[in-house]
Amino acid sequence: KSSINKFVCEDSEFVGGVGYFDDDGILYKKNIYTEAQTLVKCPNSKAVKTYTVLDGTTFVNNKAFANKSTLTSLTIPSSVTSIGEYAFSSCPYLSSISLANGLTTIGNYAFYNCDVLKTIHIPDTVTTINADAFNGCDLLNEVYLGKAVKTIGDRAFLNCPKFTVLTIPDALTSLRTDYTN
Repeated sequence: KSSINKFVCEDSEFVGGVGYFDDDGILYKKNIYTEAQTLVKCPNSKAVKTYTVLDGTTFVNNKAFANKSTLTSLTIPSSVTSIGEYAFSSCPYLSSISLANGLTTIGNYAFYNCDVLKTIHIPDTVTTINADAFNGCDLLNEVYLGKAVKTIGDRAFLNCPKFTVLTIPDALTSLRTDYTN
């Protein structure tokens, strides 16, 4: 486990069109040609209670906030189209997640083992919730799916013993039989 608690980027030179910058110690990467901006990593040792991903970010990297035991509240802006694998997994006190329209894909294990999360509203722009996305969210009991959800991956809501409410949109074309227990 790393003891790094902050990334500090001085004025970034965009080598090959790509450069890095930080938001109070949280690392981002930007491609000046495509305008793609990625939230790369929150350092393991950085204590963050609430966080709003920077507007203009298009992708949240795999494991960007994984195992962040201090995180309780998260806001994802409308510029984010995809959340990577394990991006917010094992954040045991993450109880509030705000996902904006614009998001299309929630990656494998993205919110795995977020123990105190009770309710999630999936925006109308999301088409895919990948395998194990909310697996192991012990207190999750209500999931409101947006109108565009077409696919719910394997075990997306498995090991959510309090799970009682799932709204099913007309667009849904693929729901695995083992999506929950």
